[in-house]
Amino acid sequence: MPSARTALTVAGPHGDREVALSSPDRVVFPEAGITKLELAEYFMQVSAPFLAANGRRPVSLERFGDTVAGEGFFSKNPPRGAPDYLEQVEVTYPSGRRHPQIVLTEPASIVWAVQMNTVVFHPWASLAGDTDTPVELRIDLDPQPGTGFAEAVPAATELREVLREAGLEPRLKTSGNRGIHVFAPIVPAHEFLDVRHAVIAAARELERRMPRRVTTSWWKEERGEVHHPHRPGASPGAGRPLGRRRPGRGRDGDAPAVVGARPRRRARRAAVPARLPEDAGRAAARAAEPGEEGAERARRARALAEDINGDCRGGVRILAGTIGAIVQRFEGKVALITGGSRGIGLGIAQRLVDEGASVVITGRKQESLDQAVATLGERASAVAGKADDAEHRARVFEHIAQRHGRIDHLINNAGINPVYGPLLQTDPAAVQKILGVNVVAMMEWTRDAVAAGLSTSIVNLSSMSAFSASPGIAFYGVSKAAVVNLTIQLANELGPDIRVNAVAPAVIKTDFAKALYEGREADVAGGYGLKRIGVPADVAGPVAFLLSEDAGWITGQTLVIDGGGRAR
Repeated sequence: MPSARTALTVAGPHGDREVALSSPDRVVFPEAGITKLELAEYFMQVSAPFLAANGRRPVSLERFGDTVAGEGFFSKNPPRGAPDYLEQVEVTYPSGRRHPQIVLTEPASIVWAVQMNTVVFHPWASLAGDTDTPVELRIDLDPQPGTGFAEAVPAATELREVLREAGLEPRLKTSGNRGIHVFAPIVPAHEFLDVRHAVIAAARELERRMPRRVTTSWWKEERGEVHHPHRPGASPGAGRPLGRRRPGRGRDGDAPAVVGARPRRRARRAAVPARLPEDAGRAAARAAEPGEEGAERARRARALAEDINGDCRGGVRILAGTIGAIVQRFEGKVALITGGSRGIGLGIAQRLVDEGASVVITGRKQESLDQAVATLGERASAVAGKADDAEHRARVFEHIAQRHGRIDHLINNAGINPVYGPLLQTDPAAVQKILGVNVVAMMEWTRDAVAAGLSTSIVNLSSMSAFSASPGIAFYGVSKAAVVNLTIQLANELGPDIRVNAVAPAVIKTDFAKALYEGREADVAGGYGLKRIGVPADVAGPVAFLLSEDAGWITGQTLVIDGGGRAR
């Protein structure tokens, strides 16, 4: 039996730390007989995916003095005697009150939280670097009395479709023992109130589609009893429906709408409370009005959500279909992404980091790289330079050797298109430059990566312009057609040890592709079966698949990512 006090050695990025654990044999989960020591050891084992989901954010701790069957309480301020490695950030609440809040950055800080009798962690929807700007849109699906998880699943499935229609890529996770949280990464460019308005639009649209199954009503008399929000395992936002909470921050500002299963008695819809600013209240109320509303409300939902969509930076990455589990296909792996400071490259980098990888990104501008690394976190690093510069490549592989001592994956994403116009009027110097960066440099990055010990897989970025006439960017299309064949040739030469595949996206919402859709998004989206323009997350997922062992018998292929454009 453990003694009354024990010390755990916790490995981390700054070396081993000793964390003292009092009452290690105290039972925390009485039904399963799980002790405090066992809980701490569990968090040590899952620290990597845990930090991927919750790290670098202000976090509130839900602590229990006895077992989880007893009463818990919330702790936001770092308590006295907290270790010096426990990071914190000054935050401002809607009331204007300011105080420090805990930020988890390494495994030892998680174990310390367990020592403080923490069982549930409640991370903010924003990062510590900018606590006022959320990186996630969050919605809480909260089953009402007489309903449960089975009723929440179809609501979550339909809500996922609502958000996908708006250009977002939601992920699902369990909430308590009955509910479901829906998360969608968003570009960190809007304050909480703006994101809240998008949530309102999405929730109202879900209610329109499933009027007998879901409600956004606030008053419990109109929707039945609400389960207690502070029971073990529940979100502190549970039981607090959309529109009632003050626009705020963190767990008090992640805008969770309670979209619960509707009780048998048909509920009368509540008005949006006056706690919202007047204009916002009117807008939200209009979103709830009946009438022609169907198409118009859907249009507003898409517009609001598209406005906050962009490069998928940050955010919890929980795979829908494996509820409650974070997929870590790249734990311990190292990936090099050329052109990774923004757009598709940054989206790929974020996806790989979320799945456990360490990433090295390249780009021409140091400032953009610094911003990207700040977003990606401690598992990311960057080296600035031009893709077709041999000295730059040498610096990158020297950096990888010193920092990681290995390289597992290469994503050849860097590409240029410096001209626009008819093919036969393209300047010969521009032709050479496009070929030099888009094709020759890709081959050279591959050659040097293999020489540096690349062990597993490569994905090259081609384009749909490789397969059809592309007015205005014709030679860019020629270069991307060359990438398709380069992929085949490399797959033949590098197999069986290294797999080489490519992806060919259609128009993706990035700064690089703005000229192809800006001012005519509706027309461009209309050419795709899914009726929307792609976003970086639409490419990042397929790239992660091709890199992973899930694609272990796939090589020499080019995966078209075009929203159903070729099917029309």
